[in-house]
Amino acid sequence: MNIEVAEITLFWLAVILYAAATVLAAIGVVWTKQNLQRAGNIIFVLALVPHGIAIILRWLATGHGPYLQTYEIVSSDAWVGAALFMLLLWRLPRLMPAALFVYPLTLVFSGWALLSSREISQIPATFQTIWLIIHIIFAKFAYGSALLSSALAAIYLLKTGSTKSGWLQRVPEPNWLDYYSYRLTAFAFLMVGVMIVAGAIWANQAWGYYWAWDPIETWSLISWLLYGLYLHYRFTGGKPRRAALLNLLSLLILLITLFAVPYLYDTVHSEYMS
Repeated sequence: MNIEVAEITLFWLAVILYAAATVLAAIGVVWTKQNLQRAGNIIFVLALVPHGIAIILRWLATGHGPYLQTYEIVSSDAWVGAALFMLLLWRLPRLMPAALFVYPLTLVFSGWALLSSREISQIPATFQTIWLIIHIIFAKFAYGSALLSSALAAIYLLKTGSTKSGWLQRVPEPNWLDYYSYRLTAFAFLMVGVMIVAGAIWANQAWGYYWAWDPIETWSLISWLLYGLYLHYRFTGGKPRRAALLNLLSLLILLITLFAVPYLYDTVHSEYMS
């Protein structure tokens, strides 16, 4: 078995495990089946292993990190978000209801990666800088923390809505959800900020300018400002439900920035999003 076959086989195995974990966790949370919840969590953690190995094998095959093609970017983003969630879940078991959002999104992003082209491209000379690595690392942490923050914000909105199903009665109280959503958003705000600064330094090294109002640059700045607006609104005593809605809007803009803008606009990032 060559390295490419091993990689795609492991990735498919991870996707199958993600799907099983999603179903078990959903049933476990909604119907309070703790055994199914635990089984879903165990399977989800197990899925991270073949997925992570597949990313490493891709790295070895291409000679560069997972940041050049849609297949690599989306796959590694899904892994980082999932791993970050499991780490937080280990420290804060009450985050378990967020699995209803995180698990399906991990499955969707992994499936998207599998449907993308796996053609290997060589890394351009302009990409060979430590600032690109820093830029990519913080972009992935920004995505992961923003995803978790918005998952809690969504549960908050459901919990405080006019109608409450049985499973929502068993999730943490609204104040707890709001508190941790706020903290995760503050972390995401910092991650997006460092991502933008590192990207600007990389751009200056590669093309001789820090900022050129490239569509990705512009939308990244909009995402960062939206998260800053959320933090300001929340810190100054804004209504939590409105803050939660702003949180979800910020995630939407961030996802559009990371995954849609390179396809919609002529941007330097389009060179590797294929």
